[in-house]
Amino acid sequence: MNFFRYPKAILGCFLVLGGLAAWSASTLTFSFDFEQFFPSGDPELEFYLEFREKFEGDDNFLLIALPVETHFFEPGYLARLDALTNRCQDLPYVELVSSPTSYRYAILSPFGLIDYPAIHLDEPDRWAADSARLAGDNRVNGQLFSRNFQTAVIAMKTLDRIDLAQSDALMEELDAALENSGFKTHHLLGRANFQSVLVAQQKQEFILSTAVSALLVFVVFLLAFRKPLSVFIGLFSVLLSMVLFLGVLGLIGRPLDFMAMLYPVLMIIVGVSDVVHINAKFVQEIRGGKSALEAMRITRREIGMATFLTSLTTAIGFLTLITSRVPPVRSFGWAAAIGVMVAYLTVILFTTAALSLAPKDKLYYNYENKVTLEGLLGRFYHWVARHHRKIGPGLAGVVVLCGLGMSLVSTDVRIYSGLPRGYKITEDFKFFEQHLAGFRPLEIAAIAAPGHSITDYDVLKQIDQFEQHLASYPELGTSTSILTLYKSINRAAGGDRVSAYHLAEDEGKLKKQQRLLDRLPEASSRALVSEDGKYARISTTILDIGTDSIRQISEAINAFAAAQTDTSLVTFKQTGTGILFDKNNVYLRKSLISGLGIAFLVIGLLMGALFRSWKMILVSLVPNILPILIGAAVLGFFNIALDASTAIIFSISFGIAVDDTIHMLSKFKLERDRQTPIELALKRVFQETGKAVILTSVILFFGFAILLFSATPGTNYVGLLIALTLFTALFSDLLLMPWLVRILFKQEIQAEQLKAESAARATQNAVETSPGLVG
Repeated sequence: MNFFRYPKAILGCFLVLGGLAAWSASTLTFSFDFEQFFPSGDPELEFYLEFREKFEGDDNFLLIALPVETHFFEPGYLARLDALTNRCQDLPYVELVSSPTSYRYAILSPFGLIDYPAIHLDEPDRWAADSARLAGDNRVNGQLFSRNFQTAVIAMKTLDRIDLAQSDALMEELDAALENSGFKTHHLLGRANFQSVLVAQQKQEFILSTAVSALLVFVVFLLAFRKPLSVFIGLFSVLLSMVLFLGVLGLIGRPLDFMAMLYPVLMIIVGVSDVVHINAKFVQEIRGGKSALEAMRITRREIGMATFLTSLTTAIGFLTLITSRVPPVRSFGWAAAIGVMVAYLTVILFTTAALSLAPKDKLYYNYENKVTLEGLLGRFYHWVARHHRKIGPGLAGVVVLCGLGMSLVSTDVRIYSGLPRGYKITEDFKFFEQHLAGFRPLEIAAIAAPGHSITDYDVLKQIDQFEQHLASYPELGTSTSILTLYKSINRAAGGDRVSAYHLAEDEGKLKKQQRLLDRLPEASSRALVSEDGKYARISTTILDIGTDSIRQISEAINAFAAAQTDTSLVTFKQTGTGILFDKNNVYLRKSLISGLGIAFLVIGLLMGALFRSWKMILVSLVPNILPILIGAAVLGFFNIALDASTAIIFSISFGIAVDDTIHMLSKFKLERDRQTPIELALKRVFQETGKAVILTSVILFFGFAILLFSATPGTNYVGLLIALTLFTALFSDLLLMPWLVRILFKQEIQAEQLKAESAARATQNAVETSPGLVG
């Protein structure tokens, strides 16, 4: 390429692009929208969206739990609770507020409904009766207060689908209200709190991962290159590729979500790998007496193609994620693939141009370290050759062990296990799970059969039977539906007696109650019955007991509905964000298999096109399958659930792990093209390419290990498993690649050995029979 002759122009262009990219990157925004992770194109999602349009979302709430300091019915505590309840009514984006001090009972009199407070704040002598009445009311017991009266709850209904800016505004005023409320401790749960806290965490961890990654690069380059100018060129190249990538994201308007904290690590370590291979080859040629331009020409020819292939296979690993039905995972896949190619172009153009202009004596490696590593690799090569026959049985043993580990892999995912460690939001979630009804919503649609209305008496009796079955599960909270209103009216008509809380005894009474209900504000029933009268909403919560246990309960509920209710009157269908959360994990696990399959196929075809040999396809793929199996076994042995975050690591790991194999096999091909015998070619692969492969593997290992600094367990597992997979991939390459070559090319090796022995004998005979040398 002629433009390589103008390195100064290349540097200038990249500096200008870097400035523009920095400006574009400054426009990036952070986002957190839980609904983005719902599987697109899924019938369950379509039903939920229709269901939400008929009613409202199931996450438009914000709860404040306030543990008691001495006793629930203590004047100071109740006064502070009432004051905070009133203050919450003035918060932005809050539509309705309820708490034990604002909750009211009703009695139906000849003059209509007469309500009275559940707690008579100004009459302490009535608190014993108030306490008994509340304790026997399952509508609020466990919802507005804990069953042992150790915690009160202020429940706020917020704007449906509240966004990040609105959440921040709401949480800012709520924090100020809590600061002045007089309560020493509190716990929060709800969409607004999740959005505000988790986006703040995203920003913090994005900055932290970028800073730590940059520090790692500096340390690695300092140890590897030693020369300040060489360190500066490498570090600047990697950071420039990061800025260019973020500029591309800003240009296309791609916001940074919770997966964005992987970008700095991915970009920096991929860029470092390319820089190390380019720099190592360039310095090797400079030492051999080549001019800077000639050394760079050889480097681009011999290393450029291998670097391009490694970048391409890494990008393919990410692109397999676009098979996922989860939009953020798809976006991460193609964005990361773009980032990998941006890093490649930066290194192959900017870095090589900078190196070619630098003074030669400012770029050398530390020679002593180089000799030591060469010696170690040489000894390791001979060790592998001596123990050639032991590798096969050892491999079989490892595969059996991996099979055992994979059989233990769990898919029992809990929301709590994915929340950031050490954050108050996680402790708050745990508090609600242990002391109240939990967080995870469960929505059930009751659908009237054709010719029936959801408020028909016979239909309501079927719904009542269904709700009674729901109440038999201790993991479920109290359900709320149109029956809650009918039963409450019936209780009011019965003098507010607990025993009167049931559906009307006959259809005549029900019609009277319906007429009374029609006179109540429209909002009372709108969220429970659709406008066409065909759908009813049954809302409850289920504890975070794991997706496997929840699936068993869900199947049991469906079985009851099918066998014990009259489906000619009404049918029931579970829906809601909790159902979609589980479906999301199922799809991600399925996409894991398809993504890996695509990666194997595409990379296998690339290797076939490069080497034109089915044997070399096996040599390139087998060493990289073993680390994937080991990673999966680690999931099983350490009881790490296969969830949304861990499911994506295998395609990524394979795409990155195969890079070392490509560099080694590219060197092997170069040697074979020069007619180098197979054994000697393998030895040169170890001694020359092996150094860069070890260095880049160490960089990759510690680069992904940076993710262990994250407070989010899912990110920790991504870092741990990818780092472990890449580390085992290094040993897999160094052990299995020569072993496979010796097995698959056994005849060629024997022929070369016979030829060498024959040539040696011919030479010996010539020496012995030469007249000039005899005697």
